[in-house]
Order: sequence, then C-alpha cells, then structure tokens
Amino acid sequence: MALVTAALATGTIAAGALPATAADPAAEPTTWLVQVDGDPAAVTADLAEQGVTTVKEYDAALDGYVVEATPEQIDAISQTEGVAEVEPDLDVSITESSSQSGAPWDLDRLDQVALPLDKTYTYPSSAGAGVRVYVLDTGVDSTIPELGGRVAPGFSAFADTTGTADCHGHGTHVAGTVASRTYGVAKSATVVPVRVLGCSGSGKMSDVISGLDWVVKNHPAGTPGVVNMSLSGARSDIMGRAVDAATAAGLLVVVAAGNTNTDACQASPSDVPSALTVGASTMTDSRATFSSWGTCVDGFAPGERIVSTAPGGTTATRSGTSMAAPHVAGLAALLLADSPRLTPKEVTDRLVSTSRTGVTDRSAGSPDRLFGLTPATAPVTAPAPAPAPAPAPAPAPAPVAPAAPTKLAVSAVTTVAGTVSWTPAAGTPATSWTVQRSTDGKTWTTVAAQGTTARLSGLAPATKYQVRVAANAAAGRSPWATVTVTTAARPSGIRTPTVTSRAPSTAALTWTAPATSGTLVTDYRVELSRDGKKWSTLADGVSTAPKLQLTGLAPSATYSVRITPVADGTTTGAQAVVKVTTLAAPSAPRAMKVTASAATTLSLAWTAPATSGPQVTDYKVQVTRDGKTWTTVNDGVSPKTSVQITGLAKNTAYTVRVTAVSGTASSTSYAEVKASTRK
Repeated sequence: MALVTAALATGTIAAGALPATAADPAAEPTTWLVQVDGDPAAVTADLAEQGVTTVKEYDAALDGYVVEATPEQIDAISQTEGVAEVEPDLDVSITESSSQSGAPWDLDRLDQVALPLDKTYTYPSSAGAGVRVYVLDTGVDSTIPELGGRVAPGFSAFADTTGTADCHGHGTHVAGTVASRTYGVAKSATVVPVRVLGCSGSGKMSDVISGLDWVVKNHPAGTPGVVNMSLSGARSDIMGRAVDAATAAGLLVVVAAGNTNTDACQASPSDVPSALTVGASTMTDSRATFSSWGTCVDGFAPGERIVSTAPGGTTATRSGTSMAAPHVAGLAALLLADSPRLTPKEVTDRLVSTSRTGVTDRSAGSPDRLFGLTPATAPVTAPAPAPAPAPAPAPAPAPVAPAAPTKLAVSAVTTVAGTVSWTPAAGTPATSWTVQRSTDGKTWTTVAAQGTTARLSGLAPATKYQVRVAANAAAGRSPWATVTVTTAARPSGIRTPTVTSRAPSTAALTWTAPATSGTLVTDYRVELSRDGKKWSTLADGVSTAPKLQLTGLAPSATYSVRITPVADGTTTGAQAVVKVTTLAAPSAPRAMKVTASAATTLSLAWTAPATSGPQVTDYKVQVTRDGKTWTTVNDGVSPKTSVQITGLAKNTAYTVRVTAVSGTASSTSYAEVKASTRK
C-alpha cells in the first residue's frame, strides 16, 4: 500500500524529506475507495447485498464511497454495474521537520524581479481580503494573534476532540505563510482549516477526499477561494478526479510538488493537470535539492528555511515544497481579492505571466518560472518580517556554505558508463551531494550519489560529457567542481576470422580483437546458420578469448558463423561472417584382425578409416555370440586402433565389430571379424 506524505523537507535543506515507504504488502487494506458512474442508489443496494459496509459517502468532490471490504468482496465490487473505479484507501502522513534560526527571506523575494533582496515586501492594499483559503493539512491553531481572528470554522475528517486545531504544527506553519500578519503573503485573507492529517501526521486518502468533498459542498457561492494541499503521495486517479471537481467548482487548487527529488508526475495530487503544482526554490533562485521536478510542475516558489507561525503563538522554520505551495496560494488570494471573478485557469495564467525566469538546476522538464507579485500593482510597502528569535543564550554563528569538492575524476569509463569520484573540501561538511552530467552545458541530468562516488549510466558512446559535483549543507550549496570525460566508441568488428581445424562434427576458429575499443569487449556473440537466413545463437558462455570451438555439427555440412563483439551488455553491430564446411563422417575401420586369444580374452587391431581417419576420436567396439544381441565393450574413449576384450567365456566363438567415431559423428559401416577363445 502506498504512502502519502506532506511535502515537507527537514530544516537541513540538503537532507530533504524522507521518501514515501510502502506498507507491509501482507497487510491487506480493510478500507477502499469506490467511485460511482451510474445510479448511486442502485450501487448502494448492490453493496448491501454483498455484505459490504459503507463507511463514508461522497457527493460533491466525486460520487462514491469509502467501504470496508475483504479482498474477495472487492473483486465482486469492481465488477458491479455502476462502479467506475476501486482503489485501496492509501495511508497519509507527513515527515517531521526541525527548526533553525535565521531571518525570513521569502516574502522579500516575491515582490522583486531579480536578486538581490531589498528587505521589503510590497503587496496590494487589498491583501487578500474577502478570499477564503482552505488549508488541507494537520489543522490550524486559530488562537494565535498572527492570524488575527481570520480563521473561519472548518472541517475535521477525524472523530476526536481536537476538531480543526493543530496538534502537529505543519498546518499552522502553512496557514501562516498564506495569511499571517508578519509572515503571510495575503495578510487579510481568511483561513479555513480542513484537518485531513492527524496529530501523529497520519491519515488516509479517504480523509483527504473527505476534506475536498466538504470544501466543494460548503464553499459560499460567489466568494473567491483557493485550496492549498501541501501533501504528496502515490498516484491516485480518484484523488485526481476529486481535485478536478474542486477546480470545476471555481476553486484554484494549489499543491506541493513533493520532496523526493523525482518526477512530480509520478505522485498525486502533483500529477493532476487542473492543479497548480509548485516546486521549492532556494535563496539563490535554484531548485531546492529535495524538490520534485518535471513537466507536471507549473513553477517554483520559496521553500527553503521558511519562517512562519507555530501552535501556541511561536514560530518555526521549515523547508519543503509544503512551504512553497502556500506562497502561491497567497499570491492567488491577492489576485482574487482585486478580481474576484477570475476562474482558476485565469488565476493560473496571470501567475504564470507575472513569474520571473532564472531558476537554476531545474532538472528535466521543469519550467523556468519563479512565481511572484507584479510590482506595478503593489502600492503597499511593509517591512520584511523580523528574524525569528535566536536560541538562548546567544545567537548561533551564521552558517557557512561548504567549499567545492576537490580531486574530481571519472574512472572506469566504458561506452555507456563511468564512475565519478571526488574528495570533500575542508570546512563545512556536506550533508549530501548533487551530481549532474550534460552534453551541452545547458540541460543537466542529476545522478544519484553514493557517498563520494556516483555511477554514470545510460551514456552515449563516443560522446563528450561535462560532469559537475556540488556539496550541499544547511547553509547552501557549494560552487560546482567540473570535469570533462568522453565515453569510449563502440568496438569495431573482429579481424581476420580464421578456421584453424575441421572435423566431421567440430570446427575451431580464431580471430583478432577489434581494433577500436577491443579492450572493452566483454563477450562475443556467436550465431550459426545453414542457409544464411535463419540464425541460432550459440550458448557458449561468456568469454573474451578470441577463439571458438564448435561442436555438434553435422558431417559434410556448410555453416555460416557470425561473430559480434559485446560491450556493456549490448552488441556493437559490427559483425564478421566466416563459412565452415565440416568433413565427411569417418568410413569404417580397415584391416581388422585378431592379434591374440586366450581362455577369456581376445586382442584385436585395425587400421584407421580411409575417410576422416585423423579426426577419429574413439572406436566403438561391440561383441556378440549369437549375431543378434550385441554388447558394447567399455574400453574408454580413445583413438587407439587396438583393443583387448576381457571377461569372455572359454572355448566360445564370438563376432566382434568396430565403428569409427569423430565427435558426435560415426561411420555408417563397420569392420567385423570372427574369433574364438581358447579352452
């Protein structure tokens, strides 16, 4: 069962949020989400007949239910007429964060086209007044002065005594970024707490959908509204439809991209096209190392070391795309306060049109877009928020970003791979490393680091790459250390394939390794064909030796042998073909005679066959007393042209015959002699 997490990174920026983890696969979920596309009453009746218990019912964000059912019942439900989709009720939780001292910077960044910061935040005088911002989270502490009585009654998905209060802290921080007096973007907006995550930071996907269902049903008609969802988890089509329903109801849904440093299209609700998906940026306008990325991300907003409100009237500093999303929800509230009839798409289009460029390290598919205010429509100027109080007894020294790593090198370079290694610089230690590669210096691909090494894979042969590494710590990222490497060309074809020996059922070949990248060859693929059209691959094991022994061939047959070098697990395409004609099967042995006889033994000798005699590997000797039942003499495998047969009966006449053998080919005729043992 997949896990959904709030998109919150730790206070140590480089560490990021812990990735989602799957629950024990043996623990089958007992609750399921059922979406209906037919007659709800008929489906309800069918569920009752199947003995299925309905826990919750949705009728706004989507038509459907939460049910308790066994796996066997779920199989039946999925086949029920009127049921569109069935999904397990996924777990929902958030990752804990830590706090740190330092002055807020995020509001200062929103109203500026470019760095550096000017320590002021200029915003419209309407300040989001009249706009309801629904915070789907762990609840909100409505008593804190920073929210100034602007917290409206909300909804809780939990049957406990907490209600919509925040017994975790995440939701109050998010709400403060949206609308608090000191730390908020839209300082006059109304916050509506929608508690879908519990005190331990856990819940269910059904709880989140219950929150959306309540919002759609209870949002006042004609009132502008925004939904903020700072959570992320496994992809869910039903979640996507619930978000679409909220959007169709006129509510802009702003979601966090996630903190897994992976493609946001692989999670929900960040994959929903109708939502506005927000990644996290840093103080230097780069993508935060933890932030997810990709084509599903609509843009970035400050998400690193964000100071905001905490339960009890204190402050907390958190990092994550959970912190980036409420900045954009606040910007949307500012727009809607002045233009309340804007549709969600129109709000999104305006936010996109007023965004800035210059976001670095965005990763594949991410837009160069940093959301912010339009300076021309921002007549009110307020001082930037005061720094969070430093820990007693004295302020901690300002953190220093690490220096660039040293001794950067790429080794073990093949046609498609290589290993990057480096040495940490002295000074501030790195908490993680960012490793990237590029062919043009413009588009960079991030590579996972393992300690102070990283494996480059999926490269193109004979291609020049730039590789860069930076150290990450709470104070920021180091300058890049860069090295250039060129991958090896694919091996060329083998040279001078030669048939060195032939026999009726075997042949031997040798060749010279490829002139280009011959040392990178890890194997040779050998294929055989009798007609040059149908080829069969020889299972000859893995070897780099430039030689081959073919066995099991047919006598007097011509074969085409195709040899292709293999490097990095793939054939190079450079093939060499050589023809091999096997020798004829051996003829019968010649001049067979008895050389000695005794009471229980006979000794015989013969001459090798006239045809393929030098290629004989063994002689098959058989003996009979009646000419019908033949016994094969167990004399081992040998090309010797003589044999002594033992264990015979005294004074008995025998017939002995000998067949020549070469590998798997044998003569079709034999030599035969009659002999008798002595008394």
